[in-house]
Amino acid sequence: MRARLALIDYLRFTAAASVVLYHWFLWGIANGKNDNLDYSPFSHVALYGYMGVRLFFLISGFVIFKSAVGKSASAFAVGRVKRLYPAYWFGLTIGFVVVIISTQKNPVGLIPAWLANLTMAPQIFGFSYVDGVYWTLLYELTFYALVGLLVLLGMGHRLAQFMPIWALVMLIVTVVAPSLARVPYLGEYYPLFAGGAIIATVMSSGWTWLRAVGLAASLAASLIFAWRQFPTIPTNENLVGYEFSIPLVFALIVLFYALIWLQTVPSVAKIKLPLSAELGLLTYPVYLIHGALGYWIIQSLVPVVGPVLAVLAAAVAVLAMSLLLHHVVEVRMGSVWQKLFGVVIGRPVSAAEKLVGRLRGDLAHASRR
Repeated sequence: MRARLALIDYLRFTAAASVVLYHWFLWGIANGKNDNLDYSPFSHVALYGYMGVRLFFLISGFVIFKSAVGKSASAFAVGRVKRLYPAYWFGLTIGFVVVIISTQKNPVGLIPAWLANLTMAPQIFGFSYVDGVYWTLLYELTFYALVGLLVLLGMGHRLAQFMPIWALVMLIVTVVAPSLARVPYLGEYYPLFAGGAIIATVMSSGWTWLRAVGLAASLAASLIFAWRQFPTIPTNENLVGYEFSIPLVFALIVLFYALIWLQTVPSVAKIKLPLSAELGLLTYPVYLIHGALGYWIIQSLVPVVGPVLAVLAAAVAVLAMSLLLHHVVEVRMGSVWQKLFGVVIGRPVSAAEKLVGRLRGDLAHASRR
């Protein structure tokens, strides 16, 4: 499986790196996070690093489908929570400490925001993200919740049929009722998750007409959303002159779908790439901590060593901290998280799963009568 997913690991790390470049060389400058840096010709390239988020979501759909098939709801839920939350809590705390140091704010006043952010959905409690890059994680979490619910209801074996139909529904909503497309699960970024999952079904059991139509619908909905998302004039006046080229955006989205689809080609799926597993495992930690930590290091070091060395120092620090996060929090403490989430998440979900199974059995028995 690792060999088959080598290309996916490379793409995952590429997506993370592109987001880092976008934040450090464009968004951070425009929003005062890296105002010691100046725009450069490279900023026009870094602009398209924002598209890495779309690649992330496609990969998530592809990988999560494979993670859900054949698993119980409790095993799926524990696995996903273990994957998302421990590293996130560590990265969040790093960002929290950096904010305290860089702004000299009273840490006591920030504790409620930190606690709300631990949930990954601080908006529910009236707080914003401690680090703005975390907005994508709520999309991941809601997608996992949808898949987990289907598995809980005994429909895990129907995921291959559900994903294309879901994509078709989202395309219709996107075209007919654009305002409804902003509702979770009805459009915007969600067609990307469905598209990745459809490609995973093709990889596992081949093409059907429904999968072909569903994948086309996913791509069409993603293109329409991108066309509507990027206005001609940026809302941030500091980004005037850095408008997205819609044809290039479309080309990148099509390329992303094509790259994920390449996994369905046996000769490509068997390719072994150097350090693919290591890069894949570092992707999530890098994404989590590159924002607040990277901005702070660059902002602090530019006046001392210049922009080039400051950025290099930030990159080394982020990679080093990511390695620490992975090996300590995710690997060495892995058994701790497994036991904790097995009790807190696994047992309630397992009980719910048994209840659903009994209800399904009772309904089946009643229908036979």
